[in-house]
Amino acid sequence: MKKVSCIILISLAVSTLFAMEMPFFSGYAGISGDITSDSSSSTLDPQMTTQAFFAGQFDINGNFFLRTELSLKTEDILNKGLFNYTTSQFRINELSMTYYAKSVASSHFFSLFLGNYESIGSDLFLQRQFGIKPITSNLTESWNGISGSSVYPFYGAGGSYVLHFEQPFALGIYAFACNNEDTDENVFNADIRFACAVRNFTLDFSAGFAFPHEQSISETGENVVLLIRTETLHAGMTMLIGNRYSTSLFVQAGFSNLDINPESSSKFKIASDDMYLFLEPRISTRKFDLNFSIFSIPQESVDEMIYLHDPLGANVCIFTDKLYIDNTTFTFGIHTTLSFPDKTFMDCVQDYANILTWDRNVYLTPFTSMPLFSGTLSGSVSVSCLDLTSNWMSAIKGCVGYKTQF
Repeated sequence: MKKVSCIILISLAVSTLFAMEMPFFSGYAGISGDITSDSSSSTLDPQMTTQAFFAGQFDINGNFFLRTELSLKTEDILNKGLFNYTTSQFRINELSMTYYAKSVASSHFFSLFLGNYESIGSDLFLQRQFGIKPITSNLTESWNGISGSSVYPFYGAGGSYVLHFEQPFALGIYAFACNNEDTDENVFNADIRFACAVRNFTLDFSAGFAFPHEQSISETGENVVLLIRTETLHAGMTMLIGNRYSTSLFVQAGFSNLDINPESSSKFKIASDDMYLFLEPRISTRKFDLNFSIFSIPQESVDEMIYLHDPLGANVCIFTDKLYIDNTTFTFGIHTTLSFPDKTFMDCVQDYANILTWDRNVYLTPFTSMPLFSGTLSGSVSVSCLDLTSNWMSAIKGCVGYKTQF
């Protein structure tokens, strides 16, 4: 894994030196702050954490693209004071280079990447290939980058080839290596991808195998170069039936680790928290939009989102982007969310008789956004309704953020 990463980094550096011929630079950046009160304190004790990201692209002669995305998270910046050092986490989300070639009836994209590259569940691949506007749900928005949520997130090093036909269809092949943090094994992944964007239908589907392997000694005591004991299957899709300007149906579904082990009595096994399900009918009128959402999302993904707090639940969102202040258009809406901590879709199947006894949370989250200078200023207030009587100060959480494109 380290050798592959070094090769890609060297390739990125060398290609930059040879290709720096009047490049066109564009980028996207954002910063947000979450403000609430410490839940362990009986008095008002403000806490503020921040998130920020930067994504940039060098377009060299329209045939060569260098991309990077960085993200930053901080702990409570009020704890030690605004002008003192605060513990933070920094991550390179993506480093990639793409060569674009055009033939008579198709386009070809050859890429090398390091990080989380055009992951399934994000509509980033659809935007880059077909030039569409974002189609993912605003319920799953986050501030950790431009990719948004992922059906099966990965962080690896590898390459890809995408064939984009003259019609709005694309086929892709991906091969990358990553590390399994739980077992400390190297994992080789091979994926295929299909995407299309036609009138009133958009689809991005991907599936592949992961092969955890180790350089070790076999059970017979012989040295082996490559030892693969099991493999896992992952798959996911993003689909929109209709379009973003009319009544439609948005679906995200997938899983990340379906074990296929010939030595196990159960050859096919998947953990419930490795499943990603999101269903959202969207009703659009001339005055407002109304979205109904049902979701079962791994907690790891939920922790990156603005409006969600628990992995299982349902949401109703009503909003309008047709409001005006003088000549400025702004958006206002509200999320109403019923969610269940530490539960998943499989709990609904296996324990449906006791759903009414489960712990639950109810959140009301009004939100707004408006253009400011060359970007968008947004804000929201999330209220945990069932916690208002016990500690109302920590039951309220505010978020203010700003995104700009340049």
